[in-house]
Amino acid sequence: MELIDTHTHLDFADFDADRGEVLERSRALGVGRMVVLGVYQKNWQRVWDLVQSDSRLHAAFGLHPVYLDKHRPADLNELGDWLSRCAGHPQLCAVGEFGLDYFLPQLDRERQQALFEAQLKLAVDFIELQKGLILERQMNSDEALVYIRQYAGRLYDPDLIEDFIQVCAAFLSDVTLADPSVKVLTTRELAPGMILARNLNADNGMLLLNAGKVLNGPLVDKLIAFESMEGAKYSVFVKVPEEEEGGILEVG
Repeated sequence: MELIDTHTHLDFADFDADRGEVLERSRALGVGRMVVLGVYQKNWQRVWDLVQSDSRLHAAFGLHPVYLDKHRPADLNELGDWLSRCAGHPQLCAVGEFGLDYFLPQLDRERQQALFEAQLKLAVDFIELQKGLILERQMNSDEALVYIRQYAGRLYDPDLIEDFIQVCAAFLSDVTLADPSVKVLTTRELAPGMILARNLNADNGMLLLNAGKVLNGPLVDKLIAFESMEGAKYSVFVKVPEEEEGGILEVG
């Protein structure tokens, strides 16, 4: 059995003298892989350089509250940039380390809370939208992301949303929204020749059309009529033939 140590700070200078020996001893004891956690903006590059030197090390990037005085407002944007840039790389495995450290009285609780909420709210709502805990029906991953995008600046930090979508796409096989060839349209924006990028379901969960279906005029008319009858508003994920892309307006 291979063990994985999910919480290390091997990039810290404390390990400069014997980092190789620490790794050797750990692996001799069965710890085959380790996660090295980034805790503030200026150590993310050091973490990444370290894990790139050893395929059995994995990186996570975050803003830890212990380093609250080192964090700047722009660091949240840079965190998103790092996650987007490394998305899909097998050695990026998580966001972290972040949290709340109220046991340290010198750390401002309100600043900790704001930083924590900005990173966590997107992830929590993304999950709860899919479970039907926010709206009356369950959403698929793409629909949940479209909903989140629509509320940028009102419910969610707009600087994080697009990077969050890229991270979801990197780690969730059913997310198509990050694909630039996929458009999110209303039924009245659909046109013959468009191809469904994912299954289309009614609000009650009934499957209406399978992914890969090529739309035609009568089919689009039926969708519009069924949507009206159901009192719903569908978000349809389609791929648009190249010659038609210039006339399509992306929704969201």
